[in-house]
Amino acid sequence: MNNHMRKFILNAIVKPGAGILFFIGFGTPLIFFGFQSVGLNGLKDTDGKIAFTVVRSQLFGIMKNKETITHVKRAELSKHTITNTPRPGIPLSESVLTNVAVVSPSEKLMVFIGDSEVDEVLKRKMVDEINGFINNPQDTEYTETFHIRNVFGWVGLPFAIFGLFGLITWPHTIRVACRKYLRKC
Repeated sequence: MNNHMRKFILNAIVKPGAGILFFIGFGTPLIFFGFQSVGLNGLKDTDGKIAFTVVRSQLFGIMKNKETITHVKRAELSKHTITNTPRPGIPLSESVLTNVAVVSPSEKLMVFIGDSEVDEVLKRKMVDEINGFINNPQDTEYTETFHIRNVFGWVGLPFAIFGLFGLITWPHTIRVACRKYLRKC
């Protein structure tokens, strides 16, 4: 392989490909967890039994997930604490991660994908609204959509956009490098 071919492969394939992979690979998970929409639909039957359907949407609606739970008794803010154990001499820190859970006697259905420290006001509002529906005998149906738009998604968005721009312009990069290094394109 001659020197021009090596430069072509490095500058037209390897470097742009690695950059595109990095930007899309870094941005996409942040968008996945940072931009979520959740549709909740609760129904009471004539016996007072309550069923909830949760429809989750990530990546701007590209990925959807639907789950149903029956015999719902309450909604709660599910919490767990993570203790960070740093190096010696650095004090311990704790993070409280939360999620909204719809609870029946036999199971708990988490409303969001992934627990987090953000959007606490929205999560408490959801719990209050769901429990208000459950405790009001006159309500027979509950339908609401909640949107999470937090810092994770906003940080990931420019990375993903830049990676997609690189992917779209990659053929042009290959063509320019081919003319420069191989002079045959």
